[in-house]
Amino acid sequence: MAKKGLFIVFEGGEGAGKSTLAKAISIRLEGLDRPFVVVREPGGTTVAEGIRELLKKRLNPWGEALAFLVARADLITRVIRPSLNRGLVVLCDRFSPSTFAYQGYGRNLDLELLKQIDFVVREGVEPDLIIFCDVPIAEGLARKAGESEPVITGSEKEEFHQRVYLGYQALMSNELDQKWVRVDATQSIEDLAIEAWTAIEPLLKESSI
Repeated sequence: MAKKGLFIVFEGGEGAGKSTLAKAISIRLEGLDRPFVVVREPGGTTVAEGIRELLKKRLNPWGEALAFLVARADLITRVIRPSLNRGLVVLCDRFSPSTFAYQGYGRNLDLELLKQIDFVVREGVEPDLIIFCDVPIAEGLARKAGESEPVITGSEKEEFHQRVYLGYQALMSNELDQKWVRVDATQSIEDLAIEAWTAIEPLLKESSI
């Protein structure tokens, strides 16, 4: 039976457990024998991983935003779109909402302009589901303490991350966008995976044709 591709994005602040959750979901997909790919932003291609290294240094706000968008464009072209066309489930650690929350709300850039540029970059690629891993800011930052390889946004002060968190709340409050699901990222990874799977499983069934 042919399958339609499914694009699932994991969002949240620092230390929210997005990559850990994506791994847990990938294990469940393996059990179903459902082909998938796990990617991260910025990263996932040679070009995007190179940009990730650049983003460990401080750029001006628009330079930072555009670097993320260039990395996204390459990831979409080389991995996400081809995978979806082949019927794979794409699990993506961060996507467009991160740009809006971090560079729009966190860096105070023009949000509507960011959205317009991102729309061009995505060329019609849209997540089917966005899972927001919700964790208190202080707890998330404590989890990330001592990390040696984060991009520069991860090492900003708590006030920055407060703006980012409020940005995510604003994005989720859009009544026209029903793709968001909030999960409690303070619970164990086992319980977190169960909660996320509740939202994912119906879409897996719908994607079978």
